[in-house]
Amino acid sequence: MLATRIVTFITMLIVAAPVSAQKLRASYGGFNTSSNIPPWVAYDAGLFKRNGLDVEQIFASSSLMMPALMNKEILLADANAFGLINIVLGGADLVMIAARSIKLEGVLFVTASIKKVDDLKGKSLGITRQGSLTDFEARTILRAHGLEPARDVVMVQLVSSAAVRLALERGIIQGGILSGTEVFLAIKSGLRKVEATADLGGLEFNRSAYLVRRSSLTQERHQLKNYLKSLIQAYDLAKKEPVRAYKAIQRFTGITDPESLALTYKACMEQFCQRIPYVSPKGMEFAAKFLKETRPEVRTRLETMELEKLLDNSLLKEVQNESGGGS
Repeated sequence: MLATRIVTFITMLIVAAPVSAQKLRASYGGFNTSSNIPPWVAYDAGLFKRNGLDVEQIFASSSLMMPALMNKEILLADANAFGLINIVLGGADLVMIAARSIKLEGVLFVTASIKKVDDLKGKSLGITRQGSLTDFEARTILRAHGLEPARDVVMVQLVSSAAVRLALERGIIQGGILSGTEVFLAIKSGLRKVEATADLGGLEFNRSAYLVRRSSLTQERHQLKNYLKSLIQAYDLAKKEPVRAYKAIQRFTGITDPESLALTYKACMEQFCQRIPYVSPKGMEFAAKFLKETRPEVRTRLETMELEKLLDNSLLKEVQNESGGGS
């Protein structure tokens, strides 16, 4: 009887013993983008650890993280659909497993002399660089108003969103595409918003997305599912307790202004972030269409690329099924 109790007690200790968290490295990009809130909250609120992960969050551009992903130095790389298609064209076997946002976030700001988008004809418009997301957003807005980029509007490459805003404030350019916290800074400086890409109907674009090596879909599937589960839990927590999100935003960005914190939070929770971050097939098609225009040298290869093989929503579906469904 005593022996049975001892065995039972030992068994209980083994079952109750904490399992060491699995180390995982993931990147996030777009320092000023609101769609980083889910991973920030997941880290700050300890949700990754609760799901058995010891996550190291690395802030870096996708161009730096792609080699790290290929060399197995990180498990997940933050990128958008352009980044994925471009590196696959280069021979990499990567796949997108989640997109925290499928909405364009860019906003067109103009100087005082411009009253509407059409007034930009013959003027200059700032983007970060050709082929970038800001370039895509600028072309999308201009074409919605019957203007042809390059022909009707001079596209000026200024490297960063901060540089675009400063050029607008100084009158060097007459229009510019901004997003994230740069939007709030532009409004405070007196620049005028004339159109937001999010208001253009029918557009989807996979951004703030996670890329993984295709082999990780089997080899690290458990870790990936726990990471995605943590993101969904973080979204729900941020929705329920906004102060948690404010704290995480402060920690990762250094923003302390209450108005900017509230606007960043609202942008994610009410406009851009998906609770269940499914990758959009339509969003992948939009990206390929844009790259056919800006990279004519790979147009033929893009025509035959099987875009559906570049995304995999199966992990998110499993996470949903295992947690009892929900949207």
